[in-house]
Amino acid sequence: MITTINRPLAIAAILILFKLDIHAQAPLDSLGTIKTDSISVSEKSVARQRIFANNNIPNFDIPLGATTTIISPDPILLVDISSDKAQGELTPATDNKIFRIKPSTALLANEFVVVTVLTKKYVSIMKLIARDITAAQDVYAIAIDPNETYRLNESNNLGASDFQKLALFALTKKRSIHDIKAKSDGLQAWVGNIFVVGEHIMIDLSLGNKTNLPYDIESIRFRIIDKYNISAHVSQEMEMLPEYSLYDKENWQFTRQWRNLFVFPKFTYPDNKIFQVEIQEKQVSGRKILINIDYREILQSGILQ
Repeated sequence: MITTINRPLAIAAILILFKLDIHAQAPLDSLGTIKTDSISVSEKSVARQRIFANNNIPNFDIPLGATTTIISPDPILLVDISSDKAQGELTPATDNKIFRIKPSTALLANEFVVVTVLTKKYVSIMKLIARDITAAQDVYAIAIDPNETYRLNESNNLGASDFQKLALFALTKKRSIHDIKAKSDGLQAWVGNIFVVGEHIMIDLSLGNKTNLPYDIESIRFRIIDKYNISAHVSQEMEMLPEYSLYDKENWQFTRQWRNLFVFPKFTYPDNKIFQVEIQEKQVSGRKILINIDYREILQSGILQ
């Protein structure tokens, strides 16, 4: 049975919904943080029925005798179930993107529970109605649509689906930067665009191969290093890990030309540092190429629009 991971966080999220004039009174009550001895269980049940009778919270039928899987595009921080007549658990092996729920024998046909799912980006509230479904071969799954959720800090968060759309849009943009480039061993590398996307920086990286040998990328490293002591042993460097890339490593092989987009949380660095991109080929050939990006180029980033 799932335990409350962060009850204050859930309460804060529900309070945000009230500020947005979203009528979600029942999930607030269902958190169990408000206990009113003067209200009986039956009265609470009737009140809940009234609250959810005519609102826009999505309804889903779930089977009485089987498990239903709720799938989230983003990691789930907390799940609250309005009644102990259903139990559920998160699946850590999926980065907590899957929650499984099953009614207990106390939940009767046509009764319902309200489930609140909280992530960093949104709150999803759904009404699950128990049905006497006997087709055991069916798979019962509910996929959360972010467009039908209550968004939290939307301008400061970038989910995988958001980045996918933005990166594909960025691919349609013409090259606007022509002085961030390098050549080595028949290879060319260049940064065609740098975009600001909310609280993130997107880098448009391309490679060209003038040889007849296909290029199989082993690794791409991003780091901030000393500008004037690049080869010195005492040089201090900071590894920068992108949050997303448009194409994963399975698509890092090419013959003539390759392009990818990488997104990083917003960062800054002093004038005596540079942002370096290192592309390393798989052995045995092991061709390597470096690109250095001065901070002024980051400051001149355009907004993706």
